[in-house]
Amino acid sequence: MKENYLNEIEEILTFGNRSANTIKSYKTYVAPFLDYCVDVLHKDPADVSAHDIRTYITNLQQQRGLADSTVNHAISELRFFFEAVLGITWNPKQVPHRKTDRCLSYVPDRDTIAAFLSSVDDKKKKAMISLLYSSGLRISEVCCLKCADIRHSASCVYVAPGKNRKDRYVVLADEAYEIICDYWRSLPRGMKSRDWLFTQQRDISKPIYPQFIQGYMKKQVAALGWDCKLTCHSLRRAFATHSYQDGMDLLTLSRQLGHSSVATTAIYVHLAELGLRHYDSPMKGMVISHVV
Repeated sequence: MKENYLNEIEEILTFGNRSANTIKSYKTYVAPFLDYCVDVLHKDPADVSAHDIRTYITNLQQQRGLADSTVNHAISELRFFFEAVLGITWNPKQVPHRKTDRCLSYVPDRDTIAAFLSSVDDKKKKAMISLLYSSGLRISEVCCLKCADIRHSASCVYVAPGKNRKDRYVVLADEAYEIICDYWRSLPRGMKSRDWLFTQQRDISKPIYPQFIQGYMKKQVAALGWDCKLTCHSLRRAFATHSYQDGMDLLTLSRQLGHSSVATTAIYVHLAELGLRHYDSPMKGMVISHVV
């Protein structure tokens, strides 16, 4: 039963031309929910109540230590399962999304990024990290780059259609290009792919997995003893913020990042934080007498 349901999810999403990553994501919390129905509730998924679903989600959050934002993803996946696969109407009032705090995301400064890049000895990892910051790419986009996508003569990188089904060109710094060339020259002749820029170690006919660089960055930050959340995505966020600080307009930046909406880009660049640097507090210069 479980496999049949999961296969139907995959069939529906494949028909909708969703990416492999999206399909995998939609199964993340539905699969354990199906196990919960059988092993704990002893019910068919179509017979569970809203109370059963809330109990499952509460237990899931406690067991895995999930953030409220992640719980909301789980709720969305379950809603898709009930509506698209089971054909059951979902009542959002009975299983509501969690309210979450909207905190400013961490954006590493330029000195932090320069210091981190300087600490990376492996040329392949250094090239990948350079592209994350230099061009503001998603980690999945860096992993899927082809050799021909690096266009140094035009100072740009071609990014094939990805998350939003649109291709685009992004900026390429000379410094990043030199790091990429250094990496490429270091490869033995038999390890240079004619297709992918970053390949798997054991099979150069396949692109590298995102976990390769994600895991490394986490370990390297810990090795440096830094108390910060420097990740692949925080480098992309830094590209957006720093580019805006340097004068890039929001529309251009939105295209660089591959966003469908400028509103999404505005979140990345922390407009509120930047605005504080251009205006003084109305209290500045106020003469205040002290009580004796």
